[in-house]
Amino acid sequence: MGKAEPPSDVGGPIAHLRPANVSALEGLFTSPKAFGVPRASPLQRAICRVSDGVPLGALWDDPGVREGFGQVRPPEQAPEILCILAAIRSGKSVLAAAKAFVCALTCDVRGLAPGDGLRVPVLSVDKDSAHAVFNHLVGTLLSKPMLRKYLVGQPTADSVMLRHHTGRHVEVKVTAMAKYGSTLVGRWLASCVLDEAGRMAGAAESVRNLDDALHAIAGRIRPGGQILIIGSPNAPFGPVYDMVQESFGRPTPQLVVVRGTGPLLNPTWWNPERVEKTLRSNPRAHVTDVLGQFADAEDQLFSSVLVDRQMRSGPEVIPPRLGHSYVAAMDPAMRGNAWTLIVLSCDGTNHEGDPTYYVAIAKQWRGSRVQPLRPDTVLREIKNLIEPYGISDVWSDVHHIDSLKV
Repeated sequence: MGKAEPPSDVGGPIAHLRPANVSALEGLFTSPKAFGVPRASPLQRAICRVSDGVPLGALWDDPGVREGFGQVRPPEQAPEILCILAAIRSGKSVLAAAKAFVCALTCDVRGLAPGDGLRVPVLSVDKDSAHAVFNHLVGTLLSKPMLRKYLVGQPTADSVMLRHHTGRHVEVKVTAMAKYGSTLVGRWLASCVLDEAGRMAGAAESVRNLDDALHAIAGRIRPGGQILIIGSPNAPFGPVYDMVQESFGRPTPQLVVVRGTGPLLNPTWWNPERVEKTLRSNPRAHVTDVLGQFADAEDQLFSSVLVDRQMRSGPEVIPPRLGHSYVAAMDPAMRGNAWTLIVLSCDGTNHEGDPTYYVAIAKQWRGSRVQPLRPDTVLREIKNLIEPYGISDVWSDVHHIDSLKV
């Protein structure tokens, strides 16, 4: 996706709604004449600037902003995908509505034929949930005279038409999650909002899933557009969980992941008293809704907190040690799930005489339904990894049907 030239017509209303030192989205998000969050937190303002690809400036000096981006400064380029995973009541839906409006008015439409449709789909786990973003957009457009002139006709229950600066109409529409992302094809997209994405299944779990939705829209976003993935975390699995594990603190021009607690994003609502009350009354909700962290699955053998505490801060791979013996185990998978390998060894005993162990190698390979892994390729890589440790056998799931078919 390229960078769109700022349209002159849109530059007028957006520019005079904001000071010169803030981005278009930040101006609309905070202005009382637009989406009206004048007391936006530093992290909310930083998200707006990162979304628009403008410098963070002094905001990067704020510890909460650094925490929200995993201590790594994002590129000064609007990412193709912005994933905001955060506490509830933190302004995610309002921000997404404002971004949808900006993209609808500013995306590059050069080269489109007169009959080419242009849309901003808003999806969620169900249509009722998707109305949160849609209702913020429509309510703001109807109540703010400065923005109302961009309306074309009257909104319906699930659709509103906006006027691009060229006169082209752009539809913002609540869209059902469908098999193979079929509701997302057939049109150009100025943006796409995927709400409550933390609760969306992957391709391996459901025919209506986030993986297929992202695949369907990948080549349809116009230059200057952006895919927004927003929501609060849920259980520690699924495509958004994988996205966070792989990309948080590793921002690229393609994907930036932001994480935010309630106090960092909306300290007025999430004051210390409300945070403490949620912790006492519902510890699981405190983890997801206040801290913006993934909760443990009910059938999980070890809690994620316990697993995190056991993670070392040293090297990812520990080379073979003289006099140590090693064992390897793997869990094969070829599509939605990862093919995982672990190599273990014992490094002595504790003060009670019980053996203590360490992980020498932990590695995964991930395929997809479109491009599944090849068992022969993965097994060849595993052989090369474990040979220096004197390992010739690997414990495995022997009933992995895909591997047995090859």
